[in-house]
Amino acid sequence: MAQPITVTAGDGAAALPEADGTITAVDYGFEPDIQAGDTTINFVNDGPNEVHFAAVSVFPEGTTVEDGEAAFTALLEAPPDAPPPEGVALPEDIAFSGIASSGLGIQFEVPGGFESGRTYILVCFISDRVGGPPHAIAYQMFDVFQVK
Repeated sequence: MAQPITVTAGDGAAALPEADGTITAVDYGFEPDIQAGDTTINFVNDGPNEVHFAAVSVFPEGTTVEDGEAAFTALLEAPPDAPPPEGVALPEDIAFSGIASSGLGIQFEVPGGFESGRTYILVCFISDRVGGPPHAIAYQMFDVFQVK
């Protein structure tokens, strides 16, 4: 299925619509501004050099921020062909932002919203423009946080 389109110059004043919360990507980190119940999220790339992406995952109930950081670090350090390390709390994917270039953003939904007391992780699986491993591996571009 295909359809031709015509792209014309815009006024450059486009802005994302209102949202419940915001996740800001910088080179190479995240700054989440999320509260319990937030479902509509604006993902903004303030990193001056690279495209970024946010995979949003939730850890099992009872996982602390420290446990989540240790679990994800263990996953990153595991050999590529090996199963997840024994006893590691695996996060479950719940939403994805889409890819945003520097200075741009995307709005996306988190089905069911963020839950109070739960521990989440944001991960960028995009590589630099020149290639190489994903930002999560090359620059530890992930953020584990708990929603209040």
